[in-house]
Amino acid sequence: MGLPPLLIQLQSDERKELEHLAHRPSTPQQLAQRMRIVLLAADGLNNVEISQQLGVSTKMVRYWRRRWKESEGDQAPPLLDRLSDRERPGAPMKFSLFQQVDVLAMACRRPEDYGIESSQWTARMLRDQAVEEGIIDSISVRHIRRWLNEADLKPHQIRYWLFPPSGSRV
Repeated sequence: MGLPPLLIQLQSDERKELEHLAHRPSTPQQLAQRMRIVLLAADGLNNVEISQQLGVSTKMVRYWRRRWKESEGDQAPPLLDRLSDRERPGAPMKFSLFQQVDVLAMACRRPEDYGIESSQWTARMLRDQAVEEGIIDSISVRHIRRWLNEADLKPHQIRYWLFPPSGSRV
């Protein structure tokens, strides 16, 4: 038999705020679900009862009950911070979405527009031009290729689908 669930006691103002936020249509459903878990736990329901009532796993109920209990005290953060996702491990993004879009937009134009005497882009040429334009300080050719593949762009075939040959009809 497992340990009894952690007891959660809410102050009246906490309960009111949680109930209000959980029923507000603009509250993200993920947060509202967590608020309902805390409210039901404060009502004395055990983890299995809460999971059955809300249609979530008992593991999830146990996790959010423990997270709430750990954040109690005089120095407790605001309610939404207590129920929000924690920062995930890993390196921060090295390139912004704006930088990626700028490079992809460059791939959709002709190299001649940038003073390059070539009829088609290569990943290396895109990288060099992005660095020269100041869009990115440094980036690998492989990373440029990955962006192009994700966007399903083939700048080496750009002449055929974006800029048809002069005599053809579109």
